[in-house]
Amino acid sequence: FKSLSIGSNGDLDQLVSEAKDAVQGISPDWLKQSEPLRDSIRDKLGTIGEQLDELMVARPKRAISFDDE
Repeated sequence: FKSLSIGSNGDLDQLVSEAKDAVQGISPDWLKQSEPLRDSIRDKLGTIGEQLDELMVARPKRAISFDDE
């Protein structure tokens, strides 16, 4: 995430930290073997995804005209 260098935002940094914490120390094998663990991780990351959606800003598209009027 840091290597993307998309600028600093405290809320975004917090969500990235929460996502890292949610999966830290969990191996792919554990996820394959434990449905409750998969459900827990899915729920945590789903909540983080919803919070990310709230941070997104819809920016207007630029109106480009090629007419010579």
